[in-house]
Amino acid sequence: MNLNEIDIVFVTFNSSGWIDGCFESYIHSTYPCKKINVTVIDNGSADDSLAKLENIKNSGIFSSFEIHSMGRNAGFGAACNAGFTLGNSDIVCFFNIDTEIFPDTLINLTDEIAVSDDKTAGWELRQFPYEHPKDYDILTGETDWCSAAAFAVRRSIFQEAGGFDERLYMYTEDVDLCFRIRSLGYTLKYCPKAVITDFAYKEANEIKPLQYTYSVVNNLLLRYRFGKHRDILAGITFSEELPEKYANGKYTLDFIVEAVQLSADNAVNAQATQQVFGVKAKVTNTTISNGAVTDGTVTWGKGGNEDE
Repeated sequence: MNLNEIDIVFVTFNSSGWIDGCFESYIHSTYPCKKINVTVIDNGSADDSLAKLENIKNSGIFSSFEIHSMGRNAGFGAACNAGFTLGNSDIVCFFNIDTEIFPDTLINLTDEIAVSDDKTAGWELRQFPYEHPKDYDILTGETDWCSAAAFAVRRSIFQEAGGFDERLYMYTEDVDLCFRIRSLGYTLKYCPKAVITDFAYKEANEIKPLQYTYSVVNNLLLRYRFGKHRDILAGITFSEELPEKYANGKYTLDFIVEAVQLSADNAVNAQATQQVFGVKAKVTNTTISNGAVTDGTVTWGKGGNEDE
């Protein structure tokens, strides 16, 4: 069997507890490690992540093993983009560091890629034990978007689409990328035979505060980029639930604002935070003021008060 080299990009941030298990799983893979080029982008870890990565690099298991430190937490999309530029294989995989593959994961993935036409841009792996919730065609596998926790993409198309939007600090950057890929006329597939264990969740339907916060805010931004007026209004209505959702003493309004503004230069999310909580802000060509959405000559209002 003639197997092509593939690139796999990982992002670490204080990920010491996951590193050994992740890379140990590749040793048992039926896909040769000498056909795998690994790039790890570290987002400013303060633990011994870098030391562990250096040990794996020195073992010589993989075809290549590159480590690059961003020196700070630059965000998931920015780190993935940095990792992308350091490789050159036709197929690039983006896998979370808290994942482990099965022996046949990469073989099944590359088999699916081999039988896909040139208009298929990306392939999402099945996450185990909690499958990522999404709709897909059970006959063709076609889906609207791929989770960046575990997916592969053609290098040429990722580059054509412009990569991840680094202004989306974390969460929904994969949805945004996939929507832009589809706008170029390409399709995406879900690959249930290519299974990867994802330790991100301890139980089904687990909700994490940061994930919930960024998902709500960035969902609103995606509605601005891709949606119609009704989509934007629906997003504003939904986002108003955010303060109440975690106003139980632990996840207060101040916590949520701080969470979204983790990065001082994360201007887009900072603006979105202002929108969510009723403060005047402007994103693209649309303005929100006191709950009213104005786009061109059309005004969509719902009332409201900045002080509420």
